[in-house]
Amino acid sequence: NLNDLKKFYKNRGVSKSEIIPSAWEASDFFKNVGERDRHFYFLAAPILDSSGNITGAVETVQDITRRIMAESELRESQERYRILTEQVADGVALVLEGKLNFVNEAFAGIFGYKSPEELVGVAVVTLIRHDDKQIYQRLEADFKAGRFAKKSLELRCNRADGSEFWIEAHNNVIAWSGTPALLATVRDISERKHRELANREETHKLRNENVRLRSQLKDRY
Repeated sequence: NLNDLKKFYKNRGVSKSEIIPSAWEASDFFKNVGERDRHFYFLAAPILDSSGNITGAVETVQDITRRIMAESELRESQERYRILTEQVADGVALVLEGKLNFVNEAFAGIFGYKSPEELVGVAVVTLIRHDDKQIYQRLEADFKAGRFAKKSLELRCNRADGSEFWIEAHNNVIAWSGTPALLATVRDISERKHRELANREETHKLRNENVRLRSQLKDRY
């Protein structure tokens, strides 16, 4: 009960509440409360008389052990995920609500950034070349509507220095902290795409040349 908690709370730091004016709050860890180790959140609001003098206080106590444990487990999960993805040669990104929640070193390198931290919180659509933005936006709309189907995409993107390059992205839907998220593995395919485009252009030239020669032969004979 609250009386049992007072002796544990003595001399612990508090701060001004951002929720209620003139109130104070604190959260801390307490051992062996009700035969369990617990995390508590305290909020103390003063009771004032008509002259503005403090005559008492209303204090609320909330057991936030589950939330703290969930946050701790999430941090541990993120750390394990980070360690795992650093062993992968491909770029890996976790997308939540259209923004990069996590990227590995390989992903940052592909996009020309020095560290993954530079990309965390960045909207994915800003990394995509203007002409291909609609391709990604359609995928994002399908994902939000629960009809996600297209798992592989080829897109033109922007490096940190503004140069254009091609990526191939394989996307999967996963649950992250109880929220649907996109897990994407990314590979730079610029060299392959340039070969494909060059071959396509050469084929187009040969086809036109063939038509021209056939026309000349027809006129001659």
